[in-house]
Amino acid sequence: MTAARLDFGHTLSELALAPTYRAFECFREVRVPQGLAEVSHERLLGALTSAVAVTAKRLGLKARDVEAILPWAGYMGQLQQLERARVEAQTVFDQYAVSVGGLLTGLAGATMEVDPKRKSAAQTLTNVARRFSRERALVGPLKVLAAELEAWEEAMEKAGELIDRSRLVHRHLQRRQLFRVSLVFLIFAICSVAGAFMIRERRIAAARQKLDARITAATDPCSITDIDEEEKRHALPEHFARIDEKKKACEERRARERYEASCDALVKAVESGKLSAEDKATAKGAAEKLERAAEGKLVAADLLAKESEMPCGDTKAKGRIWLAYARGAARSTAAWADVPEISEDLKKALASKELEKETAYKEGIAPDAEDVASRAIKGDAVAMERAEKLCNGRAAYGLEVGKKCQRFLQILEGLAKQKKK
Repeated sequence: MTAARLDFGHTLSELALAPTYRAFECFREVRVPQGLAEVSHERLLGALTSAVAVTAKRLGLKARDVEAILPWAGYMGQLQQLERARVEAQTVFDQYAVSVGGLLTGLAGATMEVDPKRKSAAQTLTNVARRFSRERALVGPLKVLAAELEAWEEAMEKAGELIDRSRLVHRHLQRRQLFRVSLVFLIFAICSVAGAFMIRERRIAAARQKLDARITAATDPCSITDIDEEEKRHALPEHFARIDEKKKACEERRARERYEASCDALVKAVESGKLSAEDKATAKGAAEKLERAAEGKLVAADLLAKESEMPCGDTKAKGRIWLAYARGAARSTAAWADVPEISEDLKKALASKELEKETAYKEGIAPDAEDVASRAIKGDAVAMERAEKLCNGRAAYGLEVGKKCQRFLQILEGLAKQKKK
């Protein structure tokens, strides 16, 4: 137990004094600036904090438990004094180094009276100060710093002793002994229940195998039934996952069936001439157009619609919906009055066999063409452009072109020839 205590305290002291050990090596080689940097407030405090953390971890405690038995406030005061002495020594040393061209940083050759086992930075710095005995302004700050370092080294050694004399190690050993006893009881308990556990596992394995076969046999995802309480007790997550997959597949299939049924209903609604609220919900953004198509009241802009814009594009009802829309366009005679632009899809639909008898729209194409052409012939500038559109439109759809339209188109043709000349 004593060896263990000394080991914990020694660990803390060694880690806390790590910067002074490095400074010892630097001072022994008269690399004073490097040595002074090693014993800065930041490095010494960092080493002490790290030492406390490592020691606490080995003891299975928190760092604050170890800090509580150390004179932490005293250490902080020591570090502040040491830092002031270090800054003073650094400043004076730098000034002398500059004044002699930097030679002070490379002095060597004198006998160093130090204990290499102890690795005392304070002792080594004192010997360095002796080498510059003629430079009193330099020696003083170095000796002051050496004294502060010696006090710090002693404080860190005593910190290790405080750890060794505390009850922390005793508590650590008690916990370790308790752990060993607990481990023995645990092993005994495991051995006691092992036989019963194996029997129970075999019974559970058989139940799981039965459940697995039942799930596999359910080829129709909608035929799976809820498992009873006994099966739920032994089912694995993978069993529930497979059941959920089948239920999900069933729900998706039924949702698809409902969706396709709603699309079929939408087709019938457009064909019959009236859309219900459910039909409009199925049509979504195309609901207004389809409603106008069902009533034969499409406007000119609606004639630019494409088949790809129709709802239910991923079902068999898509083509029927488009055909019903095109039939509605053919019956919306008012939309054709000014010979509107129509989509290529609508042109193909109107030329198809399914709609070959739907010719009502032709009766609505440019019914006032003759009247407008008459005004255009008389010099009505406003009517000229519209007359050209209406007369050409009737010709394009293979409709009868009246005498006024024929004469107006001849006039336009003559004017075109004169421009070419």
